[in-house]
Amino acid sequence: MTKAEGTEEKIGGYRVVRRLATGGTSDVLLAKAEGPLGFERTVVLKVLLSQFQEDDGIARMFAREASAYARLAHPAIVRLFDFFAIPSSPAGQGARPESRAGQLVMVLEHVDGPSLSRLKSMLKAAGKHLDDRAAFFVMSRVFDALAAAHATVDDGGVPAPVIHRDVNPSNVLVPWDGEVKLADFGVAKVTGLEHHSVAGMIKGTYGYMAPEQVKGENVTPRADVYAAAIILWELLTKRKAFQRGALPEIDALRAMAEPRLPSIDTLRPDVDKNVREALKRALEPRAERRTITAEEMVAVLGAVVPADEGRERLVAALELVRKDSRAAAVAEPPAPPREPPLRPSATQKAVTQLGLAPPPPPVPKPGGASVPRMPAVVPAAPAGPRTPEPPRAASQAKMPAATPPEPPRAASQAKMPAATPPEPPR
Repeated sequence: MTKAEGTEEKIGGYRVVRRLATGGTSDVLLAKAEGPLGFERTVVLKVLLSQFQEDDGIARMFAREASAYARLAHPAIVRLFDFFAIPSSPAGQGARPESRAGQLVMVLEHVDGPSLSRLKSMLKAAGKHLDDRAAFFVMSRVFDALAAAHATVDDGGVPAPVIHRDVNPSNVLVPWDGEVKLADFGVAKVTGLEHHSVAGMIKGTYGYMAPEQVKGENVTPRADVYAAAIILWELLTKRKAFQRGALPEIDALRAMAEPRLPSIDTLRPDVDKNVREALKRALEPRAERRTITAEEMVAVLGAVVPADEGRERLVAALELVRKDSRAAAVAEPPAPPREPPLRPSATQKAVTQLGLAPPPPPVPKPGGASVPRMPAVVPAAPAGPRTPEPPRAASQAKMPAATPPEPPRAASQAKMPAATPPEPPR
């Protein structure tokens, strides 16, 4: 990463615009690829953090994600444009300890729009939700992306499925034009590449892992189908399948390993019967009995809602939240004027005028915290007829101070205009 004084930051041949996010192992940056005659393309750079470049396991996982993207070419999957390493700085010129490969960078397609998770939150804030037809379209795109990943073959034509293993609403990107894309193959299992699993480590996102993932068993494409089915179940029922924080950690893992979700037939009997049947098959807890494929789910959802209609409904929802977000950001009304509070300066002034002592300092508690002392409160007298205050003596009566009249001056002291003496006779 280079940034000369007074110049813009660049990574490789890409000009960095701003940081979008920082994950556990990488920075995600918005950047521009620029060329002759004003050519430019907006891209996303995923840069492995420098502290992990000496970690061989993390570096290999990063390269495995790039390999997963490289094997996939589908309109519903984020595209990989390039994968390279920035050479380490020469010694004596700001060098830092890095791996021999240098800083690893993926150049990915920029998807301009919110994630499905963010879209749901924005709609909820507006008092809306994603209707069924839009939900069917979104998930048909997700299942279509998974079908393509699961059908991948190697250079010899041998099946080499790419298993995402982390299908969740945050990894479903919803651009403003409605062309939904699946992203983040960071923990993907790529057939034919070496994988190292750490005992006790579960790869996936809470609430969207198949039971076999939670149990640490072998993961197949059926785990992706289950995770995507959980998202569809949540979109249709308008509730979370597994509420994080509602149970202790061990009980939460057990709930995901042995799921007992309410039936879609009970919660949404109005949903198309074929969709309900397919969803129940996709949510089968036992992997060996979860036989429905991502490709079959695409066919079921597509038969219920034509793609054009579903996309139109989705774009309408996107326009709604986009308009609201722009209005909030650009035309935010000024804050109402605050009523003047009882400022400390006014309180101090009143204390001084009344001749009262300032409040005592706080008393320290045994644990180290302090409890401020409160002034004693005198209980109010019981309600009843008030006794008239006795009249004050004349000497005690409060009267405004008057300036005493000036005593009369003597004749010799009286102020008279100066007279001009008579002119002597000539």
